[in-house]
Amino acid sequence: MRMAFLVGAGASYGAGLVAPHQPPLGNQLFGELQRGCPMTWGRLRGARAALFKTDFEKGMDQLWADQPDEMVDLLNDMGRYFIEFEPAPRQESRYAELLFFLTKTGLLSNSAFASLNYECILEIAAWRLGLGLAFAPSPPQPRALWILKPHGSCNFLPASEPRGSGNVFKVQGTAQIWDGPVAAKTIDAARLRYRSGQYFLNPVMSLFAPGKLTPSARDFIEAIRERWRQWVLSSESVVIIGSRPNLADGHVWDPIVESAAHVFYLSGIEDDYSELSRRLSGRLQNLGRFFDDAGLDALTTAISQV
Repeated sequence: MRMAFLVGAGASYGAGLVAPHQPPLGNQLFGELQRGCPMTWGRLRGARAALFKTDFEKGMDQLWADQPDEMVDLLNDMGRYFIEFEPAPRQESRYAELLFFLTKTGLLSNSAFASLNYECILEIAAWRLGLGLAFAPSPPQPRALWILKPHGSCNFLPASEPRGSGNVFKVQGTAQIWDGPVAAKTIDAARLRYRSGQYFLNPVMSLFAPGKLTPSARDFIEAIRERWRQWVLSSESVVIIGSRPNLADGHVWDPIVESAAHVFYLSGIEDDYSELSRRLSGRLQNLGRFFDDAGLDALTTAISQV
C-alpha cells in the first residue's frame, strides 16, 4: 500500500517535548521571530509590524512587494531560528513512534512524508531511530525516510557560498534572489553554517505568504512539488497531521483532492476541514483534533485496518 503523509506546524507542536521550546504555530511566529532575531525581524516596526501581527502571510507578501532586498537577511535569520529545534533528548516523540510503527509493519518503504515546516524535527526523530534520510527531489532510497518539503527548509542551503556580500538579486527579471545548486545539509552542518555567520545567500524557503512564492532556487522547489503531486496521485491513502487545509495552496492540496486516495485527517475542528471534506466527497475520515497519544493510537489503528 502506497501512503502519503502531510505534516504541518501542529504535528511538530504536538509531537512531544521539543528543545529549546515548542515550535511556534502560525499566529505565534512573528512574535517569536522578533524575540529570537532582534537585529532583523526585531527591527520591523509600526504599520509593517502591525500587519505581520494581524496576518503573517499578508505581512510577508507586502514586504516582498515593497522591499524584497530585505528578504535575504530575514530568511537567513529565520533559517537560523528554525535550525535549533529538535525533539527533546530522552523524551518520547510521536514522530518517532509513528516512524517505528511504519518500519515494524513494513510500510515505511512505501511511504512519503511531505512536511510544510521549515524546521527539521521530523528528520531528527528519524535519524535518532537509525533511519536514513532521502530528500526529494532525489528519489526514495532503501531503508530511508523519504522527505518532501514543498515550502523548503532551513537546511536547504546553497551548495557553495559566493565570495562577497550584499543583498543583490542574482537572477534578473524573474523575482528571484538567487538560483543555483542546492544541498540538503545535515543538521550539524547547517547549524555550523548559521552559527559561523559566514554566508551571503539565504536558505531555500518559500515565503510564508499567499501562494508560497519561492524567492531562491525556485526550480528546485517546483521539482519537489511535482514529486509530491505524482506520489499522492498514485497513493491509496493520505494522512494529514497538524495541518489546516489552505486550499489556495494548490501545489499541496490539489493532488489530494484529485486523487482517489482515502484521507485520514488528524488536526483541528470541523470548521477547519469542512471544505476539504466536501471536495473529497466522503473520502475524509476524521481521527481527532490533536497529535497526542490518543490521536496517534487512532491513526495507527486506522492504518492497520486498511
